Amino acid sequence: MSETGKQPQKKDLLFDTYKAIFVGGGVTGCVIILIVAAALVIGFWLDKLFESANHIYTFGSIILSVPVTFAAIIWVVRLISSRMRPSDTEDIIAQNELQEDL
Repeated sequence: MSETGKQPQKKDLLFDTYKAIFVGGGVTGCVIILIVAAALVIGFWLDKLFESANHIYTFGSIILSVPVTFAAIIWVVRLISSRMRPSDTEDIIAQNELQEDL
């Protein structure tokens, strides 16, 4: 087959890769921002509720949000990667190899 016959498949594979990277990065970034914002709001609310002068609850909630953020990132990445279909990329690579042999 001609060279143009292989190009759309390689472009599709490259586009899917970039799409997965951008979607994964965007979703994890949003999750991080939401968790940190929630920790700040909860910390400020607790400081106001208990009349803490040195914002100890805000500091504590930010510290406690770190493991929550790590767990959320791992969960989101596993969710996104489980929805990716590696069999499609393997099929495209196999088709490209067959076309090169012809």
